[in-house]
Amino acid sequence: MIEGGISHFTQRCRFLHARGNTVHADVSVSSVDTTPVQDGYTLVALVDKTHSHTMSQRLIHEANHDSLTGLLNRAAFRRRLTQFCDVVREDHSQHCLAYIDLDQFKVVNDTCGHSAGDALLIQLVDVIGNDLRPQDLLARLGGDEFGLLMPGMTLDEAEPLLERLRQSVANFRFMWDDKLFSVSASIGLVSISNGQSDPHHLLSAADAACYEAKDAGRNRVHRHSVSGDEVTQRMEEMHWVAEITAAVEAQRLVLYHQPIASTRTRPGTPDEQHYEVLVRMLGRDGSIIAPGAFLPAAERYGLAATIDEYVIRHYLAWLQSQPAHLASLTRVSLNLSGHSISSPNFRDMLVSLVRDSGIPGHKLCFEITESVAITRLGDARTFFDTLGELGCYFALDDFGSGVSSFGYLKSLPVNYLKIDGAFIRDMDTNRVSYAIARAIAEVAREMGMQTIAEFVGSQEVLACVTSIGVDHVQGYAIGKPSPLVASEA
Repeated sequence: MIEGGISHFTQRCRFLHARGNTVHADVSVSSVDTTPVQDGYTLVALVDKTHSHTMSQRLIHEANHDSLTGLLNRAAFRRRLTQFCDVVREDHSQHCLAYIDLDQFKVVNDTCGHSAGDALLIQLVDVIGNDLRPQDLLARLGGDEFGLLMPGMTLDEAEPLLERLRQSVANFRFMWDDKLFSVSASIGLVSISNGQSDPHHLLSAADAACYEAKDAGRNRVHRHSVSGDEVTQRMEEMHWVAEITAAVEAQRLVLYHQPIASTRTRPGTPDEQHYEVLVRMLGRDGSIIAPGAFLPAAERYGLAATIDEYVIRHYLAWLQSQPAHLASLTRVSLNLSGHSISSPNFRDMLVSLVRDSGIPGHKLCFEITESVAITRLGDARTFFDTLGELGCYFALDDFGSGVSSFGYLKSLPVNYLKIDGAFIRDMDTNRVSYAIARAIAEVAREMGMQTIAEFVGSQEVLACVTSIGVDHVQGYAIGKPSPLVASEA
């Protein structure tokens, strides 16, 4: 302005008042005419921006912090973790990352409501904070899950600190409406070092190690091992969770079918159209992904019911569009997971789907595994009773793999027993397998149930299962799985 190059400028300033408070203001300085300042006048205007500055800082804080606990949120924590990883790659320092999951938090929420759960979280943050160093960084990643960055610590140094933290949580008692609760923490621990400095990989590894702590009995610290097969498997499963979700949204789950033939008629004769519907995933590259790759992850992470609903909705819609196929169909087997069997909402949805489809219930057979029937016997009974009113059939899959007796079968209205393939595939050469398969077939016959032998892979095995009176067979010797649309022909 003195040199005449500009006539005004504005500067954001912070003023410290004599009383100690701070004022934020925009200061505008302007010359009253175009002549240089030394020959004219200047006008100085101060606009108080303290309120807007305070609001801006508050918005920044809220965008980076959890509103309930005041801790960093997931997004801010991930940015801090990324910064740590950048530093590690430059100075080869070492730090630790922990993933903390509260074990009995849901009990408090379900028993006393979310207000109690919120109060518990606030108190636990104080409990956890008492065991941390000033430089440690705790964040709430969501729900009852927390992340913890421990700068300048090795795994051997971090583990005792986390054990003290775990013990403090276990010793804590929460009182609400005269009810006393205790909680515990499962903790996964990983090292941030030059060899492991990818933020996404580190969070996944810590999360997987936390799940290992839960699987091992909860209320413990589990250290991630680079060569740990279990943690590696868990990380692969978590990768499949995202893939399953994307495949469902993009309708990339593909329906296959495999024939089930009667041992009393020649397979493939026109008077029998019986098969099992199977599911595959269409990969992003167009490849077909076998169910063994993604179904275990779906079971573990609660996505099995989503897949079940997808398969049933799409199959019934397809069957409605194929009246000739429906007319010739004897029965179709549809698999259901334990999550589906136990869900009243899923059961109601399935009843509506079957009724709205107009497909006769006796053409539909729902399969659950023997292990699901045993562990969720009450849910299985309710499911069978409800769908049985529509005329649907039911099958127990993998029968013989459990350790239970035949006794519980008396209380289940099961139409088919599918003998576990472990006893079928080698029964032509293994006398024990042959004897077990024969015993299952005899008991099923006495109880008025039909049997299906799965994994019939050769003519020799087919001859064996026929000789012991098995009613139906399924396997490569009968027919391989093929895309469902092929059955339109």
